[in-house]
Amino acid sequence: MLNSFYLDWSLDNFPILRVNIDGKLNYIGSLYNMKKEIDIIQNTIKNTSITKSIIVFGGANGVWINDIDNIAESKEIVIVEPNKELFNKLISNKFNIKNNIVRVACMEDENFYQNLLSAVSKNSFEILVFSNYDIVFKEQFKAFLDKVIFMYNDKKLMENTQKYFAEDWFVNFLSNLTYINDFERVDSYKNIFKGKPAIVISAGPSLEKNLNYLKGNEDKFIIITGARTLNTLIREGINPDFACIIDSSKEMYDVFKHSLDSEVPLLTIDTGNTEIIKRYKGEKILFNSKDFINASRYLLDFKMDLLFQGGSVAHTCTSFAKLLGCDPIIFIGQDLAYTNNKLHANNAVIEGESNDIKDTGIYVKGVVEEKVMTNHDLNMFRERLETMIRIYSDTAFINCTEGGAHIEGTEVKTLKEVIEVYTSPIEKEIIKLIPNINIDLNVLLKKLKDIYSQIDNLISLCNESIKINSQLKYLYVDGRNKYNKALKKLDEIDSYFKNNKEVMCIFETLVDYINIELSQEFEDKEVSKCESETDKIEIVSEKGKWLYSKLKVTFEFSKPIIEQTIKKMEESL
Repeated sequence: MLNSFYLDWSLDNFPILRVNIDGKLNYIGSLYNMKKEIDIIQNTIKNTSITKSIIVFGGANGVWINDIDNIAESKEIVIVEPNKELFNKLISNKFNIKNNIVRVACMEDENFYQNLLSAVSKNSFEILVFSNYDIVFKEQFKAFLDKVIFMYNDKKLMENTQKYFAEDWFVNFLSNLTYINDFERVDSYKNIFKGKPAIVISAGPSLEKNLNYLKGNEDKFIIITGARTLNTLIREGINPDFACIIDSSKEMYDVFKHSLDSEVPLLTIDTGNTEIIKRYKGEKILFNSKDFINASRYLLDFKMDLLFQGGSVAHTCTSFAKLLGCDPIIFIGQDLAYTNNKLHANNAVIEGESNDIKDTGIYVKGVVEEKVMTNHDLNMFRERLETMIRIYSDTAFINCTEGGAHIEGTEVKTLKEVIEVYTSPIEKEIIKLIPNINIDLNVLLKKLKDIYSQIDNLISLCNESIKINSQLKYLYVDGRNKYNKALKKLDEIDSYFKNNKEVMCIFETLVDYINIELSQEFEDKEVSKCESETDKIEIVSEKGKWLYSKLKVTFEFSKPIIEQTIKKMEESL
């Protein structure tokens, strides 16, 4: 623990911090050669690609920051201070930085995660340590690395998910528009159960231990379950109030098909599996995915509240409970680990699905056991759930899961104990009174037709851009006039795509992943490091050809899907 610090001077006449940590005095930097430490960090920043964000552990009162504009330019730097006092001291300095973007984040700040996120969210980043910061603040440095690794893995998981599902999401989003007036809007449910207890049910291995207690007490709680456990609850004679589905895959239909005749209101994302949405008997509640929020706002002409999406249906169920106004929010079956070497409760396993798990070698603190086995994905889901709990700090969370991983921020109780506290029945008739969406399908249809009418032009522009980029280097050699005309035309094409938002909004999730791939593909090809103008042009033209070739494939893929949606909508009118 930092007890105090003060400013001293190194023997080579640079300001240097001396900190008192648990009664032990330490210099941050080198008492004898501080210039060497400053040169190391500044030269490393200078030599780091501008395509990477830079995260520096340790600001050292700004001793290496003052003249950063003289060393480098166009760098994005996040400085992490492990201690609030050092952070406050650092930001009290007046730095005149114009050629670089420099931000400071404090590990003791409750917004540290969000402040660091922008740096880690870039395609690549570099972690640097100023001098001996990692030695003086050894525990904080380990915690910092753990956080960065988690955020990086989280980012990669989301990217891989987007890569795998982007086309499914696009197809389902469009197909679901045909049934738009069969939905209720999620924001119609806002605060209708304010202050009432909710139980979020997941399919973790320990779920079976709680079902007997829940049965017969459903009227005391708002019960929200994932799609996998809906049929399990019905078989056990338990009546949930809401079920939730976020999965767009065909496999999800196999998991859910036994529940299609249920009349439990089904909360579904706008990219949810269309076959389920088409065939489900009960009411359906729609919420936006972040991937299609702009498309929804343009096509439907209204916006809805977003629900937290953390990769697991449990995150969405929890976010919906918060939107309903529920307090406390209670978890059962939320193992987030392989309790007894199982992935799901035995009664939530579908036919042909294996439920036995081999040792992963990853163990975390247990809610019942001292340690419990998990994997990277489940552990990430747990950390995202803990992030939600921190964000929803005005709501109480109780973990009644009879096993699995400990969830930070929850109070651990048995379900039996909770049921003894909440004994008053909840009036739930309001659920049946929520109106459906009622938009003019002719207006929606016209917008879709307008987008469809532009696709051939988009493909033509892609072809033109590919052709010009292929000729760019030769045009430069032949003469500046033709070269400049080509650049002007490429700028016009780029501007058309950027400014034609009403058309492009529907392709956002497909284009987003193309941009991620573009950054990865050309990560090591930096124009600023080229020795000749022709080398620069070659990189620019290769990027242009690559980008517009991918966009062309995207539009060609999208065209028949939009056409099919238009036909189905016309048939339904």
